[in-house]
Amino acid sequence: ENCQAQATMNVFAIICGFAGVALVICVALYFVGRRKRNRRATHVP
Repeated sequence: ENCQAQATMNVFAIICGFAGVALVICVALYFVGRRKRNRRATHVP
């Protein structure tokens, strides 16, 4: 039971790590997109 629980925790940690990285990337891309839009808006009269 101990080994199984530890393996489950490891898989859960890996999934959480991937989800966290994906979330950070999505947020970064979102802010980059907003900055580009703002720059375009300022350049257009």
